[in-house]
Amino acid sequence: MTFGGFGGESSRDLILVQSMDGRITIFEQETHAFTRRLNNVLVPGPIIYVPKIDSFVTATSTLHVECYKYQVLASSNPDGSERGGAPEPDANQRRMSVTAKKKVTTDWSICVGEQVRPGRREAQNKRTVAKG
Repeated sequence: MTFGGFGGESSRDLILVQSMDGRITIFEQETHAFTRRLNNVLVPGPIIYVPKIDSFVTATSTLHVECYKYQVLASSNPDGSERGGAPEPDANQRRMSVTAKKKVTTDWSICVGEQVRPGRREAQNKRTVAKG
């Protein structure tokens, strides 16, 4: 789980929850915003929100660290597919579609060759709360 001003939201925090099957769910206060299936995620792993680039960085079960932009997740198909099971649109429909949905894609990915563990940020947050 992580939270922050996803999508540039500054007046309130949104919450991201990663389920046991690797799907992520975004909540805006108490309202469900959307759920997406990340690539190559079989089990949940560490995930963090990076406000400076409005992205989530997570570790996958294929020993990669991947970055997903919030806007790509928000505008992609819920099932992660190109068309979401819908029939292929004809040329006129493609031209007229303003809100075309797309596949969930990573902004960047790097193979680290070993499992990634949560680390310093949680320790820093605990120290800040303890001082606070």
